[in-house]
Amino acid sequence: MDKLIIHHGERVTEHELRDSPLTIGRDPECDLFFADKKLSRRHARVERVGVGLRLVDLESRNGTWINEERIEAREIAPGDEIRIGGLRIFVQLEREEDLGDQSTVYIKDFHQKPRRRGPSRSPQATRPNGRRRRGR
Repeated sequence: MDKLIIHHGERVTEHELRDSPLTIGRDPECDLFFADKKLSRRHARVERVGVGLRLVDLESRNGTWINEERIEAREIAPGDEIRIGGLRIFVQLEREEDLGDQSTVYIKDFHQKPRRRGPSRSPQATRPNGRRRRGR
């Protein structure tokens, strides 16, 4: 499940994102409300766009910021820092959690010649009496 990691002063909370839009503000009618004088009553909305997320400013007085840039509406990417009033918000996508150590890909060097590991033990290399054939 995708989540918002919300830093408000010394407190850190997590909120799971569903398919329906999420409104953030200081009005108790908002989905996420905070007693923060820097927030507008209905400050911003997080909504799904395909498999991604978009942040929309709801004509707030102090603005909505992504990576220190004021926005009206913009898609959110992992690693973006969202600032709304006194809140700092980060997005954690489910895809990031599921990858874990699998996100590292190792690629074999195809230009390197394969090493021989001792004499071959294949059936063609031995005689019916069990003795090995000599190289020619």
